[in-house]
Amino acid sequence: MNFSQFFKINPQIRVILLLDLAGVAVCFNLAHFLRVNSMVTSTSVLLFIMSATLLCLYAFNTYTIETPNKALRVVSRTIIACLIAFLITILTGFLLGREAFIPLFGRTILFVAFILFTIWASLIRYIAIRMNLRTNENRWLFIGNQTMATEFKKDFTKHKYTGHLVCHIVDDSDQTNAANFSEYEKLMARHWNGVIIDSLNSLTKEIAADLLHRRISGMKIFSLTEFYSKQWTKVPIFHIGEQWLMDVDGFSLLEDSVNYKIKRISDILLSLYFGILVLPFMLIIGLWVRCSSVGPAFYKQIRVGLRGRQYHLYKFRTMYIDAEKEGPKWTSVDDPRITPLGHFLRRTRFDELPQIYNVLLGQMSFIGPRPERPEFVANLEKEIPYYDLRHLVKPGITGWAQVMYNYGASTEDAREKLQYDLFYIKNQSVLLDSIILLKTLKTVMNAKGR
Repeated sequence: MNFSQFFKINPQIRVILLLDLAGVAVCFNLAHFLRVNSMVTSTSVLLFIMSATLLCLYAFNTYTIETPNKALRVVSRTIIACLIAFLITILTGFLLGREAFIPLFGRTILFVAFILFTIWASLIRYIAIRMNLRTNENRWLFIGNQTMATEFKKDFTKHKYTGHLVCHIVDDSDQTNAANFSEYEKLMARHWNGVIIDSLNSLTKEIAADLLHRRISGMKIFSLTEFYSKQWTKVPIFHIGEQWLMDVDGFSLLEDSVNYKIKRISDILLSLYFGILVLPFMLIIGLWVRCSSVGPAFYKQIRVGLRGRQYHLYKFRTMYIDAEKEGPKWTSVDDPRITPLGHFLRRTRFDELPQIYNVLLGQMSFIGPRPERPEFVANLEKEIPYYDLRHLVKPGITGWAQVMYNYGASTEDAREKLQYDLFYIKNQSVLLDSIILLKTLKTVMNAKGR
């Protein structure tokens, strides 16, 4: 694909490229002016830095923002690309002789300039993605049987950016239907951001061959599970089966004992550090809970943990002492069982702080699926396929499902959260754990918990 075709399909890429060019010139001249009160005089050096920076941004795929739901991922790639460009510039300067780069090497000008440009490049991409979210119509073609199509459509309407998407369903389950390929050709004559395939078994030979050709030519072709993973960061439980669980990559937390030990050591160090740090704060909250309503400050409840083993989970009490006299039930919006202080503690998630003790005991981790009550687990395992898989790892104080989905108060919510939990179990890493912690901090700061 040549550049003219590329810009024609993605008109905003031209704007971002021009803003990057302007950003390099502005940021480096500004840094130079702030440090030595003059503009950059070496045009060749500035052109080299422009070229190196734009190539790094291109290599790290920061100009592909058709799908507007990965702002954090694009920004992180932009930061890494700018860092690599900075290192390349420094290395080139030393290899060619510092004299050629003296106008930018002195007084940390190069460092300041790259910091300014990194902020610039990250901001324009974030803004572009948010504008995409509001204005761009993304069109996806789904190819598969009607059952999978129905389930896919349900999820398609749930995600906030998909309100701007159009999905067409083609049922290719009938391998002998010659009219299918004719209809398929008519659909493929339109513009699509990509194609989602339910299963290769549902494709006719003609359609499979055509899709292979299109993929080689650069068209985005996703399997259903791949689309869920890359676009929505979850696993479609309605589509997976025993064969998928046997063959799929990932699940290193289950297979890699080193990774498991590193996570446990991290949990111990974090629980000790945060336990000491928030202890005075916890004493104040405990006293506040005790004085605000009748009952103890702390509350313990049986939850299901690793391998289905039960343990006592500790929390600050957020409900009245007779809240469950009629038996356990889901928490609802404006639940009358919750005390006024309890609403605040739940929104900020301060009620979860005593679970640091559970982490120290090894019953929980900082990051993992939220533990559920055995009364609910018994029913959910009957109604939701693969629900027991979430017990393959330790439950967490916070988790991917908690930061990606609203508070669960029904079987349908539990089904949705399981899809995020399975994604976490499959893809657990230090980077993913760090992202969850940052998102949790954002929830706490904005008091969006429940």
